[in-house]
Amino acid sequence: MDRVRFMKARAGTYSIPEIGKMLGLCKTESYWLVEHRDFETVVVRGHTRVFKDSFESWYENQIKYKKVDGTPPGRMLRENSFSVDELAEVLAVSTSTIYELIKRKCFDTFLVDSWMRIPKDSFQKWYCSQEVYRTAEDRKEDEKLRAISYSMPDIRKMLGIHRNCVYSLLDHHKAELELLVVAGQKRVTKASFDAWLAAHGRYTKVVIEPAVPQQSTPEVIETPAQSIPEEKPVYRIEEVQAILKLSRKAIYKRIQDGRMIAMKAGNTYWVPAKEVEKQKEGK
Repeated sequence: MDRVRFMKARAGTYSIPEIGKMLGLCKTESYWLVEHRDFETVVVRGHTRVFKDSFESWYENQIKYKKVDGTPPGRMLRENSFSVDELAEVLAVSTSTIYELIKRKCFDTFLVDSWMRIPKDSFQKWYCSQEVYRTAEDRKEDEKLRAISYSMPDIRKMLGIHRNCVYSLLDHHKAELELLVVAGQKRVTKASFDAWLAAHGRYTKVVIEPAVPQQSTPEVIETPAQSIPEEKPVYRIEEVQAILKLSRKAIYKRIQDGRMIAMKAGNTYWVPAKEVEKQKEGK
């Protein structure tokens, strides 16, 4: 090899002792590293040298070895993947939950010096396909949506009806009610629900439960029984007993099962006259 080619080869490569010096390794460790890592090498005058681009690419995709000058390793590795601990922090869950997701093959993994990593593109693909696990940023957005909407239990309590009736109501009035899905749960926007309620005299809002974070205790405002307008034909449970010739227990059973529509005001249930007629006709 002539001198010019020799100088070019040296300029674009590191010798093994130079690599050992950069990483703070002894001679044996340096030669072991070059032998066991997939570096691009060239032999110059009987000595193995490592191409600088190959070495720097390796350095940015591993986290075990660190340069003595303080340059942090693994820059590209961190840009393109998560460690188990990092992903647990992103989703605000335990590491055992991440390992369970890995066991279920929710996303791909690979090993770097015996440490497991999750590719960010694989994680993102899985994340967009589900709504149970949320990042901190998305949890903030979820709270904003909860503040402008009612959950199914909210509606059930406000109208004093069985949960089966809530889903039936949503199905029959889906053209008027705007649905949202927040963290995997269906909700109805307050604006569309309140507009629908104002337009339908069949139901009376007896409980107001503001949308607040899930940890908070909802404020319940009960409407006293006498507040139900007399012009709206409704019956007390005792009156329904007499009309339908059923026991009190049987009537409450129908209400709880969603087979009879009733409104709750204070501690009293009221049954619309139209509903009583339907019950008499056996519908």
